[in-house]
Amino acid sequence: MARNCFFSALFIYIIAATAPIPNILLWWLEKPFKPISVSVLEKQHIDTLVILMGGISTSDSIYPIDQLNSYSRLRILKAWKIIQNDPEITRVIIIGGNKKYSKISEADIGKKFLEELKLPKRISIKVLYAYDTFQSLAELPPVVKGKKIGLITSAFHLRRAMYIARIFHINSVAIPCNYLHRTCTWSIKHLWPDPMCLEKSNIVTHEYLGLIWIWLCHFLYKY
Repeated sequence: MARNCFFSALFIYIIAATAPIPNILLWWLEKPFKPISVSVLEKQHIDTLVILMGGISTSDSIYPIDQLNSYSRLRILKAWKIIQNDPEITRVIIIGGNKKYSKISEADIGKKFLEELKLPKRISIKVLYAYDTFQSLAELPPVVKGKKIGLITSAFHLRRAMYIARIFHINSVAIPCNYLHRTCTWSIKHLWPDPMCLEKSNIVTHEYLGLIWIWLCHFLYKY
């Protein structure tokens, strides 16, 4: 029994920590969402960007802006780049980090980070608090009032985010950043355990379980 458990755990570890499986699963999540250029985005006539934050470290010993993880930083930087190149953008909505569960909200830190990047005077920033993707998008309809928005998040997160946006009838354009999928060359090197692959496996597990949960809720409760 113990031997079977050991080899089962070892097999799961090898699958999760080597390149092929995590990258294949990421490919399915990211493939519908190609990089979108500013010129294409301008044709959509969007005036509002919505940033879904991606997490923080909650250590009080770290300067607040340094608490943002790489996913949150890249989403903020994506918005900043669009703002610099698209004069139609006048509003940014940052969503994340319900204060009921934490002293500090990632949305507030994200706002500080974006403001430090020097924004044009035309830009206003609104912060909304939510504890997950579903609640984040549930907060939007009364705020955006039917207007088309640009939804910024990591490419692997967009399939779930856009599905929830459709549930709430949010007219949104997907703006991906931070692609994680890498094409494997199937060499021996890619069969060696890699900590980055473990992180990818954690992400795809979270995203696929989240999609299954949303699909079940949509089917059972008719969201």
